[in-house]
Amino acid sequence: MKVLPIPRHMYDGSKIIKPAEEWTFKNFSTHWVVDNIFVEGGIDLLKDICECYPIEDMNNQETAFDPNPFIVHHIPYWLFNPLATAVRDFVVINYFKRPKEESCINDERLSEWANIFIRSESNPVRFSAMPHVDYPYDEGFISNLWLSEHEKGEVGTTLYEYKGQIDEGRYDFQIDPNHHLYKKWHSLYGSGKERAPWSNFTDKEAFEWGFRKVGFAEGKHGTMTIYNANTPHSPYIADTVDFRWTHCFGFKYTPLNLHYAPEL
Repeated sequence: MKVLPIPRHMYDGSKIIKPAEEWTFKNFSTHWVVDNIFVEGGIDLLKDICECYPIEDMNNQETAFDPNPFIVHHIPYWLFNPLATAVRDFVVINYFKRPKEESCINDERLSEWANIFIRSESNPVRFSAMPHVDYPYDEGFISNLWLSEHEKGEVGTTLYEYKGQIDEGRYDFQIDPNHHLYKKWHSLYGSGKERAPWSNFTDKEAFEWGFRKVGFAEGKHGTMTIYNANTPHSPYIADTVDFRWTHCFGFKYTPLNLHYAPEL
């Protein structure tokens, strides 16, 4: 058994991160890269706490058909809620341009999950690198908190624009029998149960399937990349990488007023 490095009753998030208004960031056309997130020693404390909780599902068994190519790890509500709330505050301040205490959105929901890649264990469903959207029925943002260390350019999230139609998270070539790629997709995808080692979505594949690369949110240890959850995106993992660890915090909402929803 592993003991928490800090008593739960002493935790309120301030032992790990600074308030969202103190974070610094670079604003790209498709995403933010955020740093100055942690208090001194905060990232190490977060990792130590996360490692106290087990991985429940490796997501690589023959019976696992989730297209997520990663091992999914969860942390308890008392730990993730202050962190996810800070991401929510950041979005309200820097996207909606409102004070974090003022809600200009409806039906707010926070979520979390870790994406862990271990190359020797990876056995995802085929075509899991196809770009996807995270909130097909909602609006929202996804943050990736990068917890593993890498060389520049080795890991990140590639962001795309799809040239066709997206219906509830599905591309038209997946659901429209009249689409010129419909038969090819279903021939390659098969039953959706076939598995293959991880491979990145290539520029050639992007062109073939109708995607245009619009950005790359590079992963850097201790930083956070935040982007619109409904931007098609795919992980990038260089062949030199055997282990990759990010923790994602999701923020869903229903806009109350389009005036408060400017472009990123």
